[in-house]
Amino acid sequence: MAAPKLIYIVDANAERRVAAIDRALGGIPAAIELAHMSEPPRDRLDEVSGLISSSWKPTGEELPALRWLQTFNAGHEDIEPALLAREGLQVCHGSGPAAVPMAEWTIAAMLFFAHRL
Repeated sequence: MAAPKLIYIVDANAERRVAAIDRALGGIPAAIELAHMSEPPRDRLDEVSGLISSSWKPTGEELPALRWLQTFNAGHEDIEPALLAREGLQVCHGSGPAAVPMAEWTIAAMLFFAHRL
């Protein structure tokens, strides 16, 4: 059997994110090892095949085995262009989850200013 895919979750709320992923999937598959931390450990970077991060933006040299990158931001402008151009790398962003709360905030702000609150 092949070694598990190592996915780092680097975020201040990493433990909660792992719990949410576990609930959403009905359990983490055995073929995936999720490592969560607030700072990336440097000892296993060459094994990382996936990264979920809102704060740590690695360079291409730091993660040679990276095949999947998930950010919580809507854009990718803070990610190194050479990493984005890597062949075979899937890059995902978080532009959808905040759409409804942002729309609600916009309507609330319009009402706030229209009624001079």
